[in-house]
Amino acid sequence: MIKKVIQQFILMNTSITSQLATYEFTSGVAAPAIFTGFKIPDDAEYPAIFISSHGGADFGTRKNIGSEFAVDVNIYDDKEQSMKDLDLLSMQLWEYLHRAHFDSIMTAEGYTNWGCIAGSPMDVGGVNTFPGRLIRLTARALKI
Repeated sequence: MIKKVIQQFILMNTSITSQLATYEFTSGVAAPAIFTGFKIPDDAEYPAIFISSHGGADFGTRKNIGSEFAVDVNIYDDKEQSMKDLDLLSMQLWEYLHRAHFDSIMTAEGYTNWGCIAGSPMDVGGVNTFPGRLIRLTARALKI
């Protein structure tokens, strides 16, 4: 659930999505290349974002259960582009995600968001020699 929430939140920012390649998903409609599956499809173009979740911790109150989700947001750029473009995109994405609230999206899922903390972008090994940046997120949510 949290991966889709973050994907939807990023899709709301046209300044970021306009810098991404598009991909024709199963719906047959081309959309910004933001993936939440197990990997970026082989036929995808770059720049692209890949969102993965890797556990978390228990979080809650006396009345509500919840979770503290650990999420990685990877940004990969086209190997023909300059690293400056990747750095600018990753900083813009970090600024957008850090201390973000996904309440409008999470309410539809039956949760309320208690904020998101994003670590600053760091270099990661690329995919198929595509350069990459990683932003690590911690997002807390309570069942409503």
